Amino acid sequence: MAGSQKLAFVALLTGGVPAYVGASTMSAEIDWYAGADIATVHHRNDVLSETDWMSHKSWIGLAGQADVAEGYRLHFVVEHEFAVNDSHFDSDSFAAGDHYLGIETPFGGLRLGAFDTPLKVTVDQTELFSDGPGDLEPLLSSNAHDGDVLAYHTPEGNPWRMELAVLAGEGSSAHAYAAGLSWKSGPLHAAVSTELDVADGDTDIIRTLLQWNGADWHISFLREMDDSVGRKYASAAAFQKSFGAIGLQIQHIQSDINFSGSRRSSVGFDYRLSANVKVYSYLVRDIALAGAASERYWVAGLAYWLD
Repeated sequence: MAGSQKLAFVALLTGGVPAYVGASTMSAEIDWYAGADIATVHHRNDVLSETDWMSHKSWIGLAGQADVAEGYRLHFVVEHEFAVNDSHFDSDSFAAGDHYLGIETPFGGLRLGAFDTPLKVTVDQTELFSDGPGDLEPLLSSNAHDGDVLAYHTPEGNPWRMELAVLAGEGSSAHAYAAGLSWKSGPLHAAVSTELDVADGDTDIIRTLLQWNGADWHISFLREMDDSVGRKYASAAAFQKSFGAIGLQIQHIQSDINFSGSRRSSVGFDYRLSANVKVYSYLVRDIALAGAASERYWVAGLAYWLD
């Protein structure tokens, strides 16, 4: 994992180990990683113009893995996220990020805990300005779960991947079910993901992704269908290209999911000062309702992560 400091150890397996394990040693590794992001935000609409600051996408975590036998690997992640936003955007927060325990086998992998389901992963391929004013998520269907996830995925090393998951509800909420199927071969990446029986069985959400990757660029298209009240749709597109240390990002979404005629367009640049430091800036134009006056955001920030 990028941005990590490693602690490694080797433990000798002795008496009492079943013969089918077929290995005399168990090697394990624990990595820790962290990152921080701080930015100024200028927000303007017809009634106000203000400049504030925020810190988002900041995190610290531990990740570990251990090979217990040939083809069998245990792994875990424990992560916390940190965000400080001015009062206009949201309150201060310090919350758990991904945390799970998993095992990889020749027959596939199992994970139990809190982590991104295929539905969220599909958005991540198109999301270029997440957790800030340019985030796509507010114009899409909300993620189905705040609780634990039990997921199975097919064995690694294949161009295609299938994942099936059960998402625990909270309180009286029923369980939801998630599935994803993706294909990566050469420059092409295609995926379809779904969450069923969301919010006590009232909603089914389907997302499809098509992405083409070049040597120093990629272009992505996302389509979502939400059938909570009739059928509502959202479409998003993203383009990234690097010019050496300089990166260009363009993103647009049009959605009828939460507000009919919602649109959000963003364009940004970043510059890598080193392998683990970059500065960035982007502009956002946001229309929450068809025909409504637009809002504009200008963001400039600095991101750092451990290597």
